[in-house]
Amino acid sequence: MFCKVSNTTINGKKYYYASLVQSIRVNGKIKHKVVKNIGSVDYNTALRLKIAFSQKIPLKDIRKLLDSFGISYE
Repeated sequence: MFCKVSNTTINGKKYYYASLVQSIRVNGKIKHKVVKNIGSVDYNTALRLKIAFSQKIPLKDIRKLLDSFGISYE
């Protein structure tokens, strides 16, 4: 599982959107399955999320991590 951050530019301003994504294999091809849409985040939060999820944290601690960023997990 990892944090996928995508960006878009509207009227010269960049917007970042984060998702919690899992890699799965379908018919021999790797696909990404969105586990949780985190939503719009600023650049610094996007970097923190990517670093945090690159650390191989246990699944049970993900909810605590998202809470520390002020993101609700349902």
